[in-house]
Amino acid sequence: MKHRSDYVDIPRTLLERLYAEGLTQKEIGKRFGVTEGTIKNRMAEYGIKTRTAQDYLRLDIPKEKLEQLYVVEGRYAPEIAAILGCAVSAVYNYMERYGIPRRPLGSDKTKRFVPEQNLAWSAEFAYVVGLIASDGNLQTGCNEVRMVSTDRQIVDLYCQCLGLRPNDIAEGDWPDQKAVPIPLLQSQRPPYKRQYSVIFSDHRYRARLEEIGLIPNKSLALGPLHVPDLYFRDFLRGEFDGDGCWSVARRPKRDTLLGLFTSGSRPFLQWIQATLDRLGGTRGGWIRNIELRYQGNPAEQLGRFLYYAKDLPCLSRKRDKWTAWM
Repeated sequence: MKHRSDYVDIPRTLLERLYAEGLTQKEIGKRFGVTEGTIKNRMAEYGIKTRTAQDYLRLDIPKEKLEQLYVVEGRYAPEIAAILGCAVSAVYNYMERYGIPRRPLGSDKTKRFVPEQNLAWSAEFAYVVGLIASDGNLQTGCNEVRMVSTDRQIVDLYCQCLGLRPNDIAEGDWPDQKAVPIPLLQSQRPPYKRQYSVIFSDHRYRARLEEIGLIPNKSLALGPLHVPDLYFRDFLRGEFDGDGCWSVARRPKRDTLLGLFTSGSRPFLQWIQATLDRLGGTRGGWIRNIELRYQGNPAEQLGRFLYYAKDLPCLSRKRDKWTAWM
């Protein structure tokens, strides 16, 4: 008889993301309470290519390059690691080798990027909270907040809602002419997709997210968030754009629409389900392993709840899929 863990249901998108973030198969297995072999089997079933020894070779970082990034441009080690495609520890090791002094601890305490008015509740800020709950990351022990996605539109929407502008876009080509320029980091390690990262330290922004209930290492520990009812649908649209999807369930008599949310935290999914029942009337959803699913009429109700008006911040390809179905 096979061990029960052999039957664990882990969505491909979640498994790809965790592995692309640098976690090993053993570390992913620990997150879901299964063996390394189970994760290896799931990846083989999905056709996810695994890293080779070549991927772990230490990068040779020239002193001039490191001084330019750290000293002249004032970037932090995680930013540099994302730019160069290496581990943060490698950046610190080379700094020590070259005698480049580190900035004092806490030097990011007073940095501000996000305008104060953009931290108040609005459709845009609620959408950002949803993106952080799905694709974002609050680093441990500092004020750094990361947004990483393989979808360029996601990071552009994230920046736009916060009053920021990716630095690879000219000021005249960005909707908000007063937006604060922010570094957009791009990295790609074959065979993975290109990743886009917005990484910065802003103590007030970080504190605001923590007030709402977001935490570091949230994948399995995230719980209910303090999101006002008025903005819950905007928050949920951000969560759906990050960790949700539409699909069509094929049936002999009639195809049906399926909408689902993915999270490693069951209490978080239960909170979403209960709040949707209360505010959206989308009864009929059910939780299976790490997915909250709505099918048929409840899925169509979910779409109407999310896309309640035109010109809302949202991932266009997902809205287009729902619109085409309706």
